[in-house]
Amino acid sequence: MKMRQTSLVKNLVGVSVLLVLLGAGCTNSTTDTANTNTNNTNVAVPNTNTANTNETAVKIDPTAMPLDFPNSTLEAEVGDYVLAPSRVALNEAATEGAENTTFIYYMATVAEVGETASVLTEITEDVTIPNGVIIPIPQGQTAEVGDTVLTWWQSGSGLTRAYVVEGGTPTKPMVRYLDTEQLDDSEAEQLKTDSFVKITDAWQAGTSIAVRNGSDFDHYQVLKVSGEQILAYGFAGKLKVIDKADAIAMPIKLAVKVGDTVSVPFIGSYSEGTVTAVDDQNGNIDVEVEFGGDKEVDKYAYGTFIMSSDL
Repeated sequence: MKMRQTSLVKNLVGVSVLLVLLGAGCTNSTTDTANTNTNNTNVAVPNTNTANTNETAVKIDPTAMPLDFPNSTLEAEVGDYVLAPSRVALNEAATEGAENTTFIYYMATVAEVGETASVLTEITEDVTIPNGVIIPIPQGQTAEVGDTVLTWWQSGSGLTRAYVVEGGTPTKPMVRYLDTEQLDDSEAEQLKTDSFVKITDAWQAGTSIAVRNGSDFDHYQVLKVSGEQILAYGFAGKLKVIDKADAIAMPIKLAVKVGDTVSVPFIGSYSEGTVTAVDDQNGNIDVEVEFGGDKEVDKYAYGTFIMSSDL
């Protein structure tokens, strides 16, 4: 929250210094209370700190969803891995608006499952997160070479899909991460047991969708689906609720060959290009796209592109 000084504040600076020297001061105390109301109950309340009468403190409901998307139960057990935005990002969305917040989905572990919100352990801190934004990772998953899984970058952080390559086991697959800026730089890494979920459905968490925007299509990543609504991850880490009718799901593993015309997510929107190479071993293709009169060849991960005739 940005601070705004007034002439009154400036005049009180000297008085404030004197009060500090005299040992005077004030403290604010807050008490967290459980709230199972799924409506957004974040409210602004007056700040009784007399040092700045222009500020308001925001009482944040930790169970509130950041967007108008249904909350839900959580299909997970204590100790399970999950993917979720940080409590810091959710607090920022409550005060500044979700449209002004960058969300990154991190790994956390379940400490307590609640009806509309659950307690997750983020590194060493327990925080309350609404269930409607949490992606569960069920235990006991297996994957074979050529499968795509949803996980997190285990030598770093952040939600990502990964393509299973040679060298691992069904419960600890060796993978190359797919949702990276430079696929060439993705080194193979072996995943932990119970740290991934195999992607088998085109509307599953982690999959790509093309969303109509006028005459164009924008690229989003599915996080959660509730009925005909999708909670999706967009360009620059923005969350958006999308009508399923406005979205086209990308095939998980589309078979293409050199010379095919495909649509790929180029700078956040889908553009038409020509396949110049296929790397089935690592789960990506090379596509030549024309932009601003110039032609550019880039790599695109399996699961993010579609035949142009189908878009």
